Amino acid sequence: MESGTPITGNSFEVSDNGKYSVGVQDNEGRREVKIIEITNIDKEPPAKVKSLSAVYTSGKIIVTWTNPTDSDLAGLTLSWKKGGGDATDVPLTKDKTGYEISGIPADESTYAITVSAKDDAGNESEPASVSVTASLGPSLTGIELSRTHLVYNDTDLTITATLKGNNFDLIASQSNPTVKAGIFKDNALQSTLVGSLQSATVDAPNNKATVMLTAPHLSSYEATVEGAVYTVKVKLCGTYQSVTETFVISKEARLTTQPKLSVTQIASSEVTSSSKTQITIEGINLDIAGGITVQLYDSNGAAYGSAAPIDTSHTGRELTTLTADIPVPSEEGVFTAKVLFGGVIQTLYYDGSSYYTNTVTHPAIQVYGSPKFTSFTIPNAGISKEDAAVMAVVKGANFKAPGISASDFSVSCATALITDSSAITIIDNATLKVGLTIPGTADNYTVTVTCGSASIAGTFSVKDYTGWTPGKIVLADKTLKSKDEYTAIDSNNPPVAIICRVDRYGAALGIALHRSPSGLKWAKDGSTGYNTMFKGIICTPQGSNASTETFTGDIDGSDNWDYICGIDPEGTVNAAENYPAFHWVNQYNAAYADKLGGTNFAWYMPSLAELCGVYRNREVINESLAKIHGLESSYADSSFGNSWYWSSSLFASLNSKDAWLVHFYNGSVDFKYVKFNYNRVCCLAGL
Repeated sequence: MESGTPITGNSFEVSDNGKYSVGVQDNEGRREVKIIEITNIDKEPPAKVKSLSAVYTSGKIIVTWTNPTDSDLAGLTLSWKKGGGDATDVPLTKDKTGYEISGIPADESTYAITVSAKDDAGNESEPASVSVTASLGPSLTGIELSRTHLVYNDTDLTITATLKGNNFDLIASQSNPTVKAGIFKDNALQSTLVGSLQSATVDAPNNKATVMLTAPHLSSYEATVEGAVYTVKVKLCGTYQSVTETFVISKEARLTTQPKLSVTQIASSEVTSSSKTQITIEGINLDIAGGITVQLYDSNGAAYGSAAPIDTSHTGRELTTLTADIPVPSEEGVFTAKVLFGGVIQTLYYDGSSYYTNTVTHPAIQVYGSPKFTSFTIPNAGISKEDAAVMAVVKGANFKAPGISASDFSVSCATALITDSSAITIIDNATLKVGLTIPGTADNYTVTVTCGSASIAGTFSVKDYTGWTPGKIVLADKTLKSKDEYTAIDSNNPPVAIICRVDRYGAALGIALHRSPSGLKWAKDGSTGYNTMFKGIICTPQGSNASTETFTGDIDGSDNWDYICGIDPEGTVNAAENYPAFHWVNQYNAAYADKLGGTNFAWYMPSLAELCGVYRNREVINESLAKIHGLESSYADSSFGNSWYWSSSLFASLNSKDAWLVHFYNGSVDFKYVKFNYNRVCCLAGL
C-alpha cells in the first residue's frame, strides 16, 4: 500500500510487515492518527525440494524428489521444457514426490526440469533443477552428494556421491565400460584434479552408481570463512559429463554478533505457560554447526528446562540470522541463555565474518518478584576494634528488580550503636553488603535486615580475643592450649587448628593442621577460571616480600570462592576439575572428618594479605604443628615446609592468568606463576 492511499470503510489490506499510520478526519477538520504495527505476514518461502532426479527410459522421463518439511507446505509446481521450447507447468499436491512425463522420443534432446514448493501464504521456494537427455545410450542426469559443506578440521572427510542417469544397463557393453568420479579445484587457468579418480559401483537396474570420495585436508591457515569450492566431475565410459556438483570446505560455524533476547525482565506474576522470550543469533556457516540449541542456566550454573532447538533448515554458509522462542521460566531468578553448537557452549563471536574474536556476553532474563533473603553472614569481630566497621553479606534474590533500590532495605539491632551508621549497598541481584559498627562489649548480637514483608536475622559474634595469639592450639570445643601445655591428644576433643593471625576486624583466624599435596592448580588450563580476570579479588602488595608487605584491594579471602562462583557458576559446579586448589579447601572437613571432633569450620583459601600474615607467624605455627604431629601424626602435618603456596588473590594486570603466591622458603611474593601451575594450598577459618 502506497503512502497517502485513501481508505473507504472500516478495514484495509496490506501485503508487507511494518508500521502503518492511519489518519481519520471528521467533517469539522479534527484529525487523529494511530500507528498500527503488522508483524504476522508470512514472507518466508519454504525450503527447496531435495534429491531431485530425472531418468529417461522407455519413452518417458521419471522425475522424483524429496519434499521440504515446512509445516505450512501447500503444494508444488513441476515445470519442464525441451531444449529452447516453451515450458509446461504442472501443479501438484503437497503429498506428491514423483511425476512421469510421457511421450518422449529418444532423439538426444535435452529436457530441463524444475520443481518448486509453495506454502499456505503463496510464498514460493527457490526451484530445484535437473536436466536429462532422451538418449538410448548411457547418460548422466544428476549427482547427489551426501555432504555439500565440510568444516576444514573435520576428522571425517569422506563424501558419498550418488550418480543418477539413463540406460546404465548399457554401460557394460560400451568400449570403455567404466564410471569414475573425482574432485576438482578451479583456478584462473584450469580445473585441477585433487587426488585421483575413484571408480564407482554401478547399480544398473536402478540407473545409478555410487562412489566414495575423500575431500582434501586444509590447514587452519588455508581454510577461510567464506570457504573453498570444489567440483565433483564424472567420467562416464571415458567421457567427462557436463553434469557436475559442488561442495565447500570452510572454517567452522561461528557467531558474528552477541546473541540477544527480546524479553530480559518480566514479573513472575505475569508469567504464563505461553510466555516466551525470543533469542536472535547471527552467524556464518551455521549449516555445519552440528545442530544449534539454546539452553537456559540458573544462577547456580545448573541447566534449567530443556534445550530449545533452532531451526537451521533454511541455513547455508552465508551470513544468517536465526531466531527461536524460549519458554520463560516459571520460577523467579536470573536465567542465562547460552547458544550451543553441537552441544558445545559458544563463548566467542567474530565481528561480521572477520577473524577477530570477542567474548560472548550471554544474554539473561530476570523473572522477578519482591526481594527475598536466603542467608546473612556477619564476620566475627574483636572488642579491640571497637567502633570500627564490619562488612556483612546478605544473599537472596530480586535485589535489583525494577523499582527496588538500597533505600527499600533497612537494618536494625537492639544495640543501636551497631546499626546507627549502617549503609546498605546492592552488589547484584543476589547480594547485599551491609556495614555494621563493632561494639565494645563481647556478646552475640542479633542483626535484622528487612525489605517489605521479608526479613532475615544474622548473629554478630563479638569476642574478647585477648590471649588468642599466633601459635596457640585450638581444640574442637574452641578452648586454647599453648604448645607447652598440650601433652596428649583427646580424640573426643582433638586439636583442629592453630591460631595464625588476627584479621582486620580483630578476630582470630585459625589455620588447618594439614596442607595440600603439591600438585594443585589454581584453575584448569583453558577453563573459564583460567581465562577470567576476577576483578573483585585483586590484591596489590606494596613490596615483594611477605615479611614487610602492606596491601590494597581485596584483603579478605573468606568470600573469594563465593565471588568466583557468582562469575563462573557452571565451572565451579565441577571444582575438582576446574578449580583443584579451591576444591581441596572445600573438601577439607570431609577429608579429615574423623580427626575434627565434629567441628565444621568454614575453611577458605587465604587472600594474599592473609597468606603473608601466615608466613610472618610460620615459626610459631610450625612449632605447634610439630608438637601435635609428635603426639599422633595423623592429626597434623609436621610443618608447612618451604613450598610455594597459592593465595586466592589475583594480580592486577591485563593477564587474567596470574594469581599471587608466597614462597615459604624466603617469603618471596610472586605473580608470575600462571594459574595452571602446580603448587600447595593451606586453608584458614574464622574462630
